[in-house]
Amino acid sequence: MKLTLTADQKNDFFENGYLVLRKVPALLDHIRSIERTVGQLAESYGVSSSTNEVEKPLTSLEESQLGLFYSALRYLPSVTRLACSEILLETSKQLGLRTPAVMHSYNLRMDLPNRDKHLFHWHQDITFLLGSLNSVTYWIPLGKVDEHHVSIEVVDKSHKSGIAPYKFLGDRAPERRPISPKEIVLENDPEGAKTTIPANAGDII
Repeated sequence: MKLTLTADQKNDFFENGYLVLRKVPALLDHIRSIERTVGQLAESYGVSSSTNEVEKPLTSLEESQLGLFYSALRYLPSVTRLACSEILLETSKQLGLRTPAVMHSYNLRMDLPNRDKHLFHWHQDITFLLGSLNSVTYWIPLGKVDEHHVSIEVVDKSHKSGIAPYKFLGDRAPERRPISPKEIVLENDPEGAKTTIPANAGDII
């Protein structure tokens, strides 16, 4: 099902640097598929991704196992299908990408309560993902997110200032090995109004 953006939505995107689309029906099947395959992956580790207290939760995994589980999430076929879905490709075209391509930097986050190991610092996707200046990032929650439930925080209109100065934190020259996004950080925290975006399953940011 094609999502048709209004003129106001397109203007908001280019003016603010982001856009929030609410209750997109075509996403729900993708979200259910991802939830199902995450559950299957959890079962392979002998645990459950459910919040049911009767079941053995992900928090019972040792740190090494949890790291492997987290790393495997991005490779689930259901995540790839969403990243390459017609709804995202067609929306990208409406936002100015004539022939959209999909970077292999898509990921699935699963943050556990009271753990901040995998939280991202302030960044711009152009440098953080080593991507294209002519690109669009989609941030899609699988459930309720807000300032208390690991939502995304953005700096309004920061895209109008161009690429912010950044630095490399690695201990070896980057031209001699692959670069991890975690080694690229902004030289200074961004200035401007910061907005934490509340959203639910079926929304697109």
